[in-house]
Amino acid sequence: MNARTNSGPGSKAGRSPSDGRTVRRLGRTALFGPVRGIAIAAGSGLTAGIVRWRRDQ
Repeated sequence: MNARTNSGPGSKAGRSPSDGRTVRRLGRTALFGPVRGIAIAAGSGLTAGIVRWRRDQ
């Protein structure tokens, strides 16, 4: 049996070639939100610290 006609449980028959890329892309998108939030929080804290330090000087 060749790969084109194999439709057993472990085969990729019926799946489009981009399914794996789509899952990876969705995974990266899901991680982007929290990472962006952490970066914004860190940047805001750093900016507030610098402003406070400069004001007290």
